[in-house]
Amino acid sequence: RQKAASALRAVDRVRFPKYPDLKLSVSMGVSLSPRNGNGFEALYQQADKALYQIKGSGKNGYALYGDEKSKT
Repeated sequence: RQKAASALRAVDRVRFPKYPDLKLSVSMGVSLSPRNGNGFEALYQQADKALYQIKGSGKNGYALYGDEKSKT
């Protein structure tokens, strides 16, 4: 959670002087090994599910697979 929240803050601080109204946002799906699987394919599938969970709740946040404490 700390790393995902830190990444969100870092992206939020990005500014483009030529385009002051432009804002970046990021949506992240996170899965953890071994809790959500061990191989790439299993972890990728769980992270993808978490990604669509956060996108469905307004974007610009992160979701940990199987965790209700995700951040938007």
